[in-house]
Amino acid sequence: MKKIEDRKQWHMGFYGAVELEFRKDKIFLEFQQEYQLSKKPLEIDMLIVRKKEDVELSNEIGKLFRKHNLIEYKSPRDSLGVDQFYKGLAYACLYKSQGKNADEIKADEITLTFVRELKPRKLILWLKENEFTIKIAYPGIYYITGPTPFLIQLIVSNELEMDAHRSLRVLSEELDVECAKAFIKEASTFQNQGDRDNVDAVLQISVKANMNIYDELKEEANMCEALR
Repeated sequence: MKKIEDRKQWHMGFYGAVELEFRKDKIFLEFQQEYQLSKKPLEIDMLIVRKKEDVELSNEIGKLFRKHNLIEYKSPRDSLGVDQFYKGLAYACLYKSQGKNADEIKADEITLTFVRELKPRKLILWLKENEFTIKIAYPGIYYITGPTPFLIQLIVSNELEMDAHRSLRVLSEELDVECAKAFIKEASTFQNQGDRDNVDAVLQISVKANMNIYDELKEEANMCEALR
């Protein structure tokens, strides 16, 4: 199976997947891709701003969210180590400093989310050895606490519950056929054009990375129609 190396393609698929994850809550959220943190080319992959903080989000990934939520996504071949962890913290610090007045953006209003398909075991070991605590909040969702002013979570997408997080689960180079089927069946019911555009973004990268899986699905009549 040919692997995809274009990081930009993976990120475009990820943006679509995140908006699908929060499709039930999107009226309460504002999504901004590649949010610039300074005048120079320095940007976080995604910023999600809560429009109403008193509304509880239905998606498990959003349970930690506060007003300003920064997300850093790592495609399958990207590493997530100590330096990338500190880079994410630096992004959060830069974002906090953007308020027009002193301490306008509160540190406790900012969350930082790292997303990766596989568990970054070396990073987790380093965190545990350096005064950080890691708690499993939900399957595939880890809360990180320690010497940092920000709320942090780690999303390991291949550990997420398939029924609740299909859009992120299909962003894989080792896609499970049942996961692909479930995503296609669910996506075929979407009527909103924005949702359908996000499905298209997710499928473009998922199909390219798992051509053999989707070729098999095209042989099934109901799957072929849903893919169209």
